[in-house]
Amino acid sequence: MRQRAIGLLCLTAVMLPFVYLTSVSLLLSAYVHNWPFPSRGFLRLYAIPSNALVRLPAVGRLYSGYCGFCVTLFGGDHESMRTDGNR
Repeated sequence: MRQRAIGLLCLTAVMLPFVYLTSVSLLLSAYVHNWPFPSRGFLRLYAIPSNALVRLPAVGRLYSGYCGFCVTLFGGDHESMRTDGNR
């Protein structure tokens, strides 16, 4: 029982950064494609921990590459279609 709990905790610790970076990429794509949510301020605050993740030694390059892949996959790297002046 204790080993199972430790294994689950380790799996969560490994997967959580990837889930977070995927959500950052999805929100960036939504912002770029002129969806009403998220606002620019929210997106900037929500993305603050991602800057720390990609600067981590050893795994930072992996996180950075994964985040770049997700941004490209979800279309967050396209030119902004926002019409509210928050480009």
